[in-house]
Amino acid sequence: MSYILFDIDKEKDLKYVKELFKEKTWFEREQFPIYLPKKESVIESEIKQNKKYLGKNIKWLKAEWKKIEKPYFKAIKKFKYQKIINTYTCHVSYFGVEGRYRAPHQLFIRLHNERDKKRVLETIAHELLHLIFNNYFIRNHCTYREREWLIDQIIIKSELKKLFPLYKEQTIGKPKPRILKKLFNI
Repeated sequence: MSYILFDIDKEKDLKYVKELFKEKTWFEREQFPIYLPKKESVIESEIKQNKKYLGKNIKWLKAEWKKIEKPYFKAIKKFKYQKIINTYTCHVSYFGVEGRYRAPHQLFIRLHNERDKKRVLETIAHELLHLIFNNYFIRNHCTYREREWLIDQIIIKSELKKLFPLYKEQTIGKPKPRILKKLFNI
């Protein structure tokens, strides 16, 4: 069975937040809410300042994800073209966007406030789907917006909706129904 290893790591976070600063204009242009330190020069001290908050919340997060991990992967195995690996790593940060992924196995999740905490399981599920179907999306030349639409449809039109009943479709997605039908084996 597949699983996620969660971590909070100062060095990884430092590198991640510096990368986010370089991409800040893209996130702003795409209207992604992003939390970053006010200046690059204070990244390290702000990471240190939020370590206790993350430490407390990562324990909660691990326990909550564990409750749905098996049914989540069981539901995913029913799709065509999925590529599930044994272990995924999820770096938890106080900064960044809600969620990000880096193929083949890395997730980056933000835990900054109560809103993030309420949505974090959905965010993990969403970003994980990007990794699981990444090769299929690449083969089908899916754009960023098409991928987002497909991920939303996978969640709201499958057994995953039972795990995430409050999941809301993003407004940025661009439909690609032909590819969705193949995924659902229709």
